Amino acid sequence: MRFVMALLQQLRPWRLRLWLAFGLFAAQLVLTLALLPLAARLETVFTGKLTLTGMAGLLTVICGVYLCRHGLEYAQKCLLEWLAGRWVLQLRQQAFAAIFARDWLWLRRQSPEHLLTVLTDDLQVLRQALVALLHRFMPSLLLLAVLLGAASWLAWQLMLLLLLTAPLLSGLLRLLSQRLQRQAHQQQNALDGVMAELNDTLQQRSLIQLYGLVSWRLQRLQHSHQQWFSASWRTICWREAERPLMGSLQVLAMALLLGISVWLVQQGVLTLPALLAFAAALALAVDPALWLAESRAQLLVAQASWERLQQLLAVPAETIAVQPVYAGEAVQLVDGQLTGTETATLYDLQLDFVPAPGQRWLVQGPSGAGKSTLLHLLAARLPLSAGDLIWPEAWAALFSPVVLVPQKAGFFDLSLRDNLCLGQPCTQAQLEDVLAVCQLTALVSSLPQGLETPLGPGAQRLSGGEQQRLAIARALLLAPRLLLLDEATSELDAETERRLLDALQQARPEICCLVVSHRAGSLHFWDGVWQVKEGQVALKGAV
Repeated sequence: MRFVMALLQQLRPWRLRLWLAFGLFAAQLVLTLALLPLAARLETVFTGKLTLTGMAGLLTVICGVYLCRHGLEYAQKCLLEWLAGRWVLQLRQQAFAAIFARDWLWLRRQSPEHLLTVLTDDLQVLRQALVALLHRFMPSLLLLAVLLGAASWLAWQLMLLLLLTAPLLSGLLRLLSQRLQRQAHQQQNALDGVMAELNDTLQQRSLIQLYGLVSWRLQRLQHSHQQWFSASWRTICWREAERPLMGSLQVLAMALLLGISVWLVQQGVLTLPALLAFAAALALAVDPALWLAESRAQLLVAQASWERLQQLLAVPAETIAVQPVYAGEAVQLVDGQLTGTETATLYDLQLDFVPAPGQRWLVQGPSGAGKSTLLHLLAARLPLSAGDLIWPEAWAALFSPVVLVPQKAGFFDLSLRDNLCLGQPCTQAQLEDVLAVCQLTALVSSLPQGLETPLGPGAQRLSGGEQQRLAIARALLLAPRLLLLDEATSELDAETERRLLDALQQARPEICCLVVSHRAGSLHFWDGVWQVKEGQVALKGAV
């Protein structure tokens, strides 16, 4: 019930359309109830009181009522499909916002396959469940209540007999519900495994071909697929068991009622018109009962998807990146502590650094000391368990005052221009300028379509060094005041790295650079060194 109420609360933005859908159902309900007195009039057919013309008219009215019901049902289904589609679109947008509200470390820990499954398969399951809830479950429940109420008024003796089977039906449905929920969770977890294996295999396709690992990977894929197939097959079996179970119980109940109703008519307790109307009510209740069982099974399966989505939408405070405070003229960390991560732990950070224009600072330290973590913290991409991050007050009006370039830059399967601009307006002059600074002009000229050349998945047509220079060019378009290069030149040789940093200093004198590099001995032009060791940061003078 809580799951159903949660779904209904999500539909508040479209409550007018929701009321329209219920209005269409109410019209169907009125037409359904109109069939009961029409069915009672069929008694005149058996007694010979109705002429052939009258019988044709009666059947025409009954057929007309059915046609109107189906037309209203079609309109309701189309409206609810539109409503479900809009709702899923909103959920997907909320999920994207929740994903990118997290910090850098949370994003690193998450499996892309799991996120993809939630954003596609789980949302599709929820879409179907919402349509089932509004188009089948709730209308069928209300229709059954009305029809059974009418049947009780027509022949309470027969309804009392039906109610005696309720405990048996309730127990069977409870057993099916428990099994179905358990199987739905197992199915979704198995699907995560399939997605992970497929993604890992496709990403390492070159390695697989190089070492002849096709058979090994196929065995792993077959194993994960078999687990998913078994889990989904069990889910289907338990889900589909409800419909034949309900149908079988209905047949048994109808057979029992038929025998007793004939006896009641013979005893004069029940009239023939009342029996015909009662039979019509039960006949009209067959489809709603089956729809109720079927949609209930869909809702039970969807509950697992809803729980996974809610886990994604719930953003714990400890995973939200720190929000910098704008004050003074320095970049400061005051009593900063970053703990509970799978990388380095930084504690009691007291950092007071004035990012003077044109300066270049080297960040050094042993592997795992926290160099990358420190840069991500300065870029406000990590949460602080204690303390504050302060940026200069003059940066408050800037779009991106601090930009971080990681060692492995990401690229979309788009053109070179699109990968540089990233959805922001860029002039041709701006692009040519940053390409010249990063020594990429000749490369762009050699491409078949220049800036419009598609880079392909992962920018595979570019070398590692070209990708790193392209990532730095992209960062320059954001006009930062503090540029953080986290081994962003590791694919370049020492001479190319030196020329790039010199060109950057000359073309962008307003930028201060913090550079994590392992080639400090080959470069002598640093203004100072940040030494990161055992969770502490020490600032030294010029090299």
